[in-house]
Amino acid sequence: MIRTYSHSDYGCVLKVYAAVEKVSPWIKLLPFGTSERYVHSEIEKVIASPKSCFLVSLQGESITGFVQAQQFKTFVEQEVPHLAHLLQQYGDGTYVRNILVRPEQWKENIGKQLLVEVKRQGSAQFLVTRTHPDNSRGIKFFEKTGFREMFKDEFAARVYFSNL
Repeated sequence: MIRTYSHSDYGCVLKVYAAVEKVSPWIKLLPFGTSERYVHSEIEKVIASPKSCFLVSLQGESITGFVQAQQFKTFVEQEVPHLAHLLQQYGDGTYVRNILVRPEQWKENIGKQLLVEVKRQGSAQFLVTRTHPDNSRGIKFFEKTGFREMFKDEFAARVYFSNL
């Protein structure tokens, strides 16, 4: 089941970050790793953003994963203004800010289900995301779900994908 995030899910979202961090060394390269400060700031950015979406996947009562998404235009304007040319080139879409699934559920298609629901709810023309170049599992996931590499942004050391 997939539903909208509620504030009572916060502790479970922290546990998902911690579970992924144990098996994914690249995640430690995030600005603050997966510290509570970083997680809190990511949640606040999405909640405060217009046309945002924060969904959690459940198995019974347990949160197995989540996705945070927001309007691509807002992300570019507020966080990566050096990429403003992309808005002219591609138009506006939905930026998938974070998508994490508990490692023990990686083979259960939860990530793909979360992306499908984000696209459905946002009715965006396209989804775009970025990941650290060392996140080989994430890159394979995005490619498998229909994303393709757009370019490498050396400024932020990220690889961008879109499902145009």
